[in-house]
Amino acid sequence: MPIRDELEALCALWLESFSSGDVAACADLYTEGGAIYSPYGPPAIGREAITQTHQAWLDSEETNKKVEVLEAGGDGDTSYLFASYSSDYPTEDGSYQTESGKVLSICTRQTDGRWKFHISCLNSDEPPLADG
Repeated sequence: MPIRDELEALCALWLESFSSGDVAACADLYTEGGAIYSPYGPPAIGREAITQTHQAWLDSEETNKKVEVLEAGGDGDTSYLFASYSSDYPTEDGSYQTESGKVLSICTRQTDGRWKFHISCLNSDEPPLADG
């Protein structure tokens, strides 16, 4: 199977786990020493922190989560994927606002042949807030 297909399957499994609210399954898709770097919270390093980050994302009541792999490649047991993401968040007035961005992930093939995320770096499409 081409590497892109394998990594798209990994993303689909993550999205399915997230959509069903299974934060433990989401975290299990990361290596034991994995990490998430995100503008939506502090760095999440290790499975426990990754689980907590996913729980915080679920607690924010986001809906309509989407992930699309834009590019993927690699050689041997290390790969990368570049994807877009979006989801809708409730606002104070009861409407929804769409948040979107890109994510770059480094993935590693495990001894059982499955791929896992090792490091994921999320970047919002929104410009950063000005200091001060």
